[in-house]
Amino acid sequence: MTPDSPTSPHPVERAVAGGLILDTRMEKTDTENRWARVRLVRTEVQPRLVRVVELWQFDPVAPQATCLSREMFLADQLILNTERHRHHRSEP
Repeated sequence: MTPDSPTSPHPVERAVAGGLILDTRMEKTDTENRWARVRLVRTEVQPRLVRVVELWQFDPVAPQATCLSREMFLADQLILNTERHRHHRSEP
């Protein structure tokens, strides 16, 4: 993957290039050689944090990765997935 460019024609890439990346995670997709990169970014274009989701594809022949799509969302809401754990106590 190439670094984000402040001179990119894509507005999301320019915003990320000038911002501060607070968190990054890679997620598998159902398609081989494709993955999603999800980043939490503080940018100058938006006072609130943004979530940037990019879909990438790796070409093993080239070999290089290409960004297929890039979207930016406000990240001011947090959704937590919690799992309830049951504690079992064995009685004699």
